[in-house]
Amino acid sequence: MLTVGDIVPPVDLLDAKGASVVLNSDHIAGHYTILILCSGDDERTDVQLGRFTAARDEIEGAGGIIFSVTPRIVGPVSLPFATIADRAGVLCEAFGVTAVTTLVVRPNHHVMALFGDDEPDHAAAALAVIRADTENRASREAARHPPVLIVPDVLSAEDCDHL
Repeated sequence: MLTVGDIVPPVDLLDAKGASVVLNSDHIAGHYTILILCSGDDERTDVQLGRFTAARDEIEGAGGIIFSVTPRIVGPVSLPFATIADRAGVLCEAFGVTAVTTLVVRPNHHVMALFGDDEPDHAAAALAVIRADTENRASREAARHPPVLIVPDVLSAEDCDHL
């Protein structure tokens, strides 16, 4: 079973029109991806989807893209974010989903947070994780230096002094 730190596996997802959705496509690249894995229709799922609907603008403003992931799409979907189908159940199986579960995925496709029944508000928790990661990355920007290639024992001490 996959968990925080693991890479989200490649998976065949379809949107409501039957078109393929690729989680590492250009319009998703560079964003935090929130995958709300809905294993079925129940009250807990509806509550979490409602919370994500209310927090959508804040999450998108923080650099997140939200997807509701279901086993299949039946009828029109009235959510303000994309609903995609994982017909083979790869994501639910990979993360051991039995109830609504939310994954927050970094732009590098590593899972940075996983929320299940123990978290009452997945949207608020996901937003907090994204904001904390964004602040952490911003604080490290100033400390970064250009990449340096270190090749030991190529130049002698005299050559280094000369340079």
